[in-house]
Amino acid sequence: MLVRVGGASMFVAAFAGFAVSPYVGMALQRAQTPGSPADKYLVLAGSVLVAGLTIPYVGAFVLDERPDAQAGLLFVFVPLYQWMIAGAVWLARSWYGGRAGPTA
Repeated sequence: MLVRVGGASMFVAAFAGFAVSPYVGMALQRAQTPGSPADKYLVLAGSVLVAGLTIPYVGAFVLDERPDAQAGLLFVFVPLYQWMIAGAVWLARSWYGGRAGPTA
């Protein structure tokens, strides 16, 4: 059931939030990053991977003249993969955090 608010569907708004949520997760990780250089590099590498997964969006919706219904599946699976990367970065930071030496 769709609820319309101001002409926009709440379903579309919720789905847009889901599509953007991996970036929020990586931003929260960045805000919680201590002074360890290795920790910062882990978050940077994860952020690059998460942002790099937006390339299929460009191919499917910008370069393709007539996107088909299967291109819409990108909105489901790309954020899931981005969350997997964000989770892997969080796990790596948790694992590395206990083994970190003194910071500069």
